[in-house]
Amino acid sequence: MLLVGLLRVTSAAILTALRPNYAGCVVTVCLLNVGCTLELVPLVVKIAAINRLMQAAMRMKRIKLSRAFLFGVVTGLLGIVFIYMIVWSLLDPPTKTGIYSLTGHEEHDGSTAVSVTYFCQSGSPAWMIISVGTQALLLLCASIFAFLTRKRREDVN
Repeated sequence: MLLVGLLRVTSAAILTALRPNYAGCVVTVCLLNVGCTLELVPLVVKIAAINRLMQAAMRMKRIKLSRAFLFGVVTGLLGIVFIYMIVWSLLDPPTKTGIYSLTGHEEHDGSTAVSVTYFCQSGSPAWMIISVGTQALLLLCASIFAFLTRKRREDVN
């Protein structure tokens, strides 16, 4: 799952470097959000399960971790991201937008050259804020869990 997520993030990065169009904008945003979710959620779930096992072992308790539960958590969060992406794409899809600026370079006929930079943007910045905020929260959780498990025994890792 991690590798599939990283492949999606890489594909989104490659599409970002290309000249944007309507389909490219929507696909790039979807690939990035789904890729980050597939990359970070399984990692957070795995590290949380390891922490739970180690805490139970310290209390001399026995717990059972179900693979179905772990995959269910990942699938559930991925489903939420899919729903969010569908709603975003239907209500306010990212579209090709341009910023025009004067270059200061005059042509032979006296006209001034204008440069344009294209990028993808939705009508409301809230969509991107929620997207980036969710990814930042996942990164924070993964970092905290990784810090907590830094001294775990190597046979658990």
